[in-house]
Amino acid sequence: MASQQETTAFNSTQFILSLPSSVWHETLLPFSILVTLHAIYVNLKYKACLKNAQVSWLQGFVSLMIMTVGGSSTSAILTGNAPSWLASNTTMTTYLWIYSMMFYFPNFHQYFTSIPSFILDPILLTADGFIRANAICSSGVDHIRFGKHYNPSLNTSWVAILICGTLCGCGGGLWESTFQLASPKWTFCTPPAFLNPTHDMKMSFITTLFYALTTSDIQLPIISFTPLLDIDQGRALATFVFIGLNLIKLKDPTHIRYSQDTKNIENKDKVQ
Repeated sequence: MASQQETTAFNSTQFILSLPSSVWHETLLPFSILVTLHAIYVNLKYKACLKNAQVSWLQGFVSLMIMTVGGSSTSAILTGNAPSWLASNTTMTTYLWIYSMMFYFPNFHQYFTSIPSFILDPILLTADGFIRANAICSSGVDHIRFGKHYNPSLNTSWVAILICGTLCGCGGGLWESTFQLASPKWTFCTPPAFLNPTHDMKMSFITTLFYALTTSDIQLPIISFTPLLDIDQGRALATFVFIGLNLIKLKDPTHIRYSQDTKNIENKDKVQ
């Protein structure tokens, strides 16, 4: 019985970890399903922020890419490495494809905004959670712990683990708020998250700390801790933690600015 439970748990973990690499079709459409949904999510939010303002094709795409991969790119640059999306032929292609469809084919955008929010929101928030949790674990925490660095001390630096892991989860949003990338005119300002940490920043830090603590061999002068979970178990559980924290946004529609309720929310804000 115990062996059967272990096998079931192992299979469940492997299934969860395989989801980010699942594609629509191996030959005809070799693009990640979750990355596609994440691209739809970010594009819907970006288009809603712009309202009816017009931006150039290049400005829009650069803004989108910074908001989507800005965190993991910043983490990679801090540690002297190339961002992982540079080595992929499908990541930027997927974001470019969805961006073009969303901004230059009105029916594509209207189709998604016509889907009831109680159906669309949980799907897109879950996909967003998967992508960002995967970035926190692989591009953030594990890249620091197991990657080859010019300074070997990085492998055991908890400062690097916490900073890079958190950046991988919310760095794109930090860049967006710092330079107002979601508006037609970019301007530099103090990041609001530095004045009052956002929900995204908090849940990125919590997930980073949780994953690092449960999967690290911690040796201190007084006491030592062995890993509570192996890497795969830790990643799967950290993914659930992040998705759960992300779904809390469903309680506050202002976090999901592309939904049909956006106009109502804006009108309420004006009245208040």
